[in-house]
Amino acid sequence: MLDSKIVHRIMKSSFGWMLVALFIYPGIVQAAGREKPKTITDIKPPFTFSINTLTPDGKPQPGVKMRCLHPRARRGEAIVDMVVTSNEKGVAEFNITQADLVLDRYFWFYLADEDFIGSPGVGISPIDNEYTWTFQVLPAGEFTFLVRDEDGKPITGAKLQLHADHPAYPRLEPGTFRAIATATTSEGGLASVKFSQIETNIVASAKGWASTFIRCVSLPKDKPYEIRVYPGSNITGQVVDSKSNPIGDVRLLAKKKDFIMNYMDEFILKATTDKKGRFTLDNATEGTYEIQAQMQEPYEALQANPVSVRIEGNASAVGVKILAEQGVALKGRYVTKHKLRTGNRTIFVRTFSPIRNNWRTQTKDDGSFVISGLPHNAQGLIDFIGVSGYHTSLIMSNTYPFFQIENNRIRFNAVPPGVYEGVEVHFLLAGRITGKVFDSSGNPMPRQELIVRPRGWIHRTNDRGEYTAEIPPMENVTLEVRDPTSRQIIIHCEPFRIKEGEVIEKNLTVGEESSKLVDQLLPKFQGIDIEFRPQQAQGKKLLVCFWDMEQRPSRYCITQLAKQAEQLKEKGVMVVVVHASKVDENALNEWVKKYKIPFTVGMVQGDVEKTLFTWGVKSLPWLLLTDRNHVVTAEGLAISELREKLEHINGD
Repeated sequence: MLDSKIVHRIMKSSFGWMLVALFIYPGIVQAAGREKPKTITDIKPPFTFSINTLTPDGKPQPGVKMRCLHPRARRGEAIVDMVVTSNEKGVAEFNITQADLVLDRYFWFYLADEDFIGSPGVGISPIDNEYTWTFQVLPAGEFTFLVRDEDGKPITGAKLQLHADHPAYPRLEPGTFRAIATATTSEGGLASVKFSQIETNIVASAKGWASTFIRCVSLPKDKPYEIRVYPGSNITGQVVDSKSNPIGDVRLLAKKKDFIMNYMDEFILKATTDKKGRFTLDNATEGTYEIQAQMQEPYEALQANPVSVRIEGNASAVGVKILAEQGVALKGRYVTKHKLRTGNRTIFVRTFSPIRNNWRTQTKDDGSFVISGLPHNAQGLIDFIGVSGYHTSLIMSNTYPFFQIENNRIRFNAVPPGVYEGVEVHFLLAGRITGKVFDSSGNPMPRQELIVRPRGWIHRTNDRGEYTAEIPPMENVTLEVRDPTSRQIIIHCEPFRIKEGEVIEKNLTVGEESSKLVDQLLPKFQGIDIEFRPQQAQGKKLLVCFWDMEQRPSRYCITQLAKQAEQLKEKGVMVVVVHASKVDENALNEWVKKYKIPFTVGMVQGDVEKTLFTWGVKSLPWLLLTDRNHVVTAEGLAISELREKLEHINGD
């Protein structure tokens, strides 16, 4: 150890700080020589994860076995599979020396102790700088269940699910204690489950019997809790086309309306039509069911509207007719160069008009899919569910005006009947961006919202103003920083693009990244499809409004401007409105016509993010006002400010 006087003399010399670093703080030199990661593959172990095990009231719970698994089983063989017991402070520490963050960027942690119940598994990632997590746990005891039929006979093979109850159940809310346990009954209809004596919800299901849901049970310790199941009723009918021809191999799903558990597979009735189009949905209980028909090849271009059926008491419903009409089918395939399965991927479908409906379908083993049952001339969305750590990119080999790609989904509108092909769903390794957010004085800004555009993903800075965010590769992206209190965009950075798996650092400072247009000539309308040129407004003031017809504040802004059209014209103001994203042109024109918008209307057609940055658009709606020479005098103003701003232009 160096004498403090010697250290003081060394530090006063020109190279003193360097020597002190070498002798006293060798860790500084080591850190300085370590390169920052440039790609996901550069982020490598060792990693140390600390998993806290606490009781619901926040007290440390020692002696709890926790499991770490990486990657998930469906992505390959386990590189990490270890169990650690929490110490006296309720902390289980995992020291990881091997990993493949391209295969799975998350490490998954689970409760691995039958003597406790608690939160389901969670994935945290070093890429997100996540190394800690807290599990709420409770000591578990053994409880017994007995499942009988309506005659009192025990049922073998009945499946039980136990869920900890809470006021918002089944909706999940932050901080809510969660616990799930499962069991299957033996030959005597008995099952033993490790759980705690808390308010418990029970789902019981058995083949050939109607599933049952029991809310807020207090489990007895001294005797089995008995559950009775019943066969329920049947719903029978036929699926036919417009000429009354039967349609076979139609998959039918029936969900009970206004039932909080109708999302669970145990409560969804299923059947498939035979060659004569006939079907039977078994084990229905009292209530109203909505039956959906999913057409299969070669009838994929047909669709049937949902049919509602009421079950009264134990009576069955017979003679249900489901009519298949002309519809739309969309075919495609999942594609990826990474070690990801493409089969059994979920696709969600929603229609908004002329009927509201939703359902889901799965890809085949080879990744191909057929989305059938879309009503023709309908509006809706198709969501392609992605993979964590990867970016979902959609490509359509054919151009159809009624299909619009929006991030990881396709919006459809007024599609003619038929079968459409050529959709490819690609999984690209997502990138990462890290950095800090500073105010104009250089101080870190904690707890600010950081939005990734055009995806709309929201992240937040921590107490030190630091952020980390996932970035889609191979497309232009901008970052916005929004104050959570005022909801105002305070930073809008210039568009940038990253490669697959690339990791970059970008610090954001208020006032440095945003485009400034005040006192500048109005930008050219490049990348905007509009029948307007500034020469048409020679000697007039210009008011340009960027908006989005699917956003309520934007619609309100445009309609309010329309009401002021005559007054603005009298003041020598020409109004131009630009839709800030690509939408169906017919839909836009219909909206403009419906609400009698008297202005020149355009739409961004080029690079959306680049165009919005050029025009300094930080949020929607966004208004820019110029003088008679088309020099910008105000940007981002509210309609209420318009009159005052106009009075100060060119001596008006």
